[in-house]
Amino acid sequence: GDPHNTTAIPTEAPTESPSSCFPSDATVNVLGKGDIKMVDLQYGDKVQAVNLFGKLVYYEVFLFGHRDSDPFYQYINLALGSKTLTLSATHYARICIHDCTLEGIKLNTYRLKNVYAKNVNVGDKMLTVDDDSSLSFHSVDMIWSSYAQGVHNPYILVADIVVNGVIVSVHSVRYTFNYFSLSVHTTYLVYAILGPKKTFELFEMLQLHRFTGSIRTNVIISFAVNIAILAPLIYSFYKMARRRNSSK
Repeated sequence: GDPHNTTAIPTEAPTESPSSCFPSDATVNVLGKGDIKMVDLQYGDKVQAVNLFGKLVYYEVFLFGHRDSDPFYQYINLALGSKTLTLSATHYARICIHDCTLEGIKLNTYRLKNVYAKNVNVGDKMLTVDDDSSLSFHSVDMIWSSYAQGVHNPYILVADIVVNGVIVSVHSVRYTFNYFSLSVHTTYLVYAILGPKKTFELFEMLQLHRFTGSIRTNVIISFAVNIAILAPLIYSFYKMARRRNSSK
């Protein structure tokens, strides 16, 4: 077997992981908690990310597209020096295509492109977070596949998440104004209204994060659930506003 694959082979045959996920032992940096495993990440945790202005920030997790620590799946590993990013084959890696230099980082003139993990090549440059919390570029120097347990896909708004010290997208489909972005934004509205605890309870009850169908099917179901939750709330706010106006 591959000398870099130290994960035990599962007793049950693993399958290719869902399109947008990380394994349970992937790590993220959480404000107030430090580095924790993906399996321990919670709704409302503020995870380290890089925003549109190229700055390190902490944004709240408001959704898990997948959240299941039991099954084994096949993943792609991208080694960048001392860091290794493990993600599903059709999850977007962020590859630098312009001004991949320290000066580019300083001036925020570098440009990153979404590339499926399975299409990343040795030599491609990715943005990483060093031990002193500074950003730098490292080249991919080795790629291999391995089996890993768990499947997790946390969402944050308008930023790239930092996983295992490497900047990576939270998405596996183009994030434009389409059915997918509408579903994500309506989910954020649900989270903003209900808060982390109630959102966790709701999605645990519905078990949507354990559904491993197609992205389109997952998104349509999630969007329908969001509308079902938001519609009565919006109607209640509308009635309250009407009553206030009529009492004036």
